[in-house]
Amino acid sequence: EQIILAHAEAVPADQQNEAPIEGMILYDADKLGRLSGLAVVTSLIEFGARYPNRAVTGEVLAAILHHIEERFIELYQSLHTAPARELAHEKFNRTLAFLDGVIEHLSDATPV
Repeated sequence: EQIILAHAEAVPADQQNEAPIEGMILYDADKLGRLSGLAVVTSLIEFGARYPNRAVTGEVLAAILHHIEERFIELYQSLHTAPARELAHEKFNRTLAFLDGVIEHLSDATPV
């Protein structure tokens, strides 16, 4: 039960020595799937479903993507184990580069 509870939230750095390693590994495994480009697409779909009548301009889309990028960075930084960070590193960097490129393009683009 303690391991399942530990997996639900990131363990603060000052408490990681007390937390069961199994819970931290389970947490990391759960989060690894969210550290990919597909997670960005899923977030955009969820936004569209939540706000179906909201007009999405380039400015709005850039703000949404910036928010996704911030959560994405927080998620990567919350990984507890070095193997998890190593597994996620390449996908994380590619996805960040993609998000940065799209946000930059939207910022430079003329209004639609």
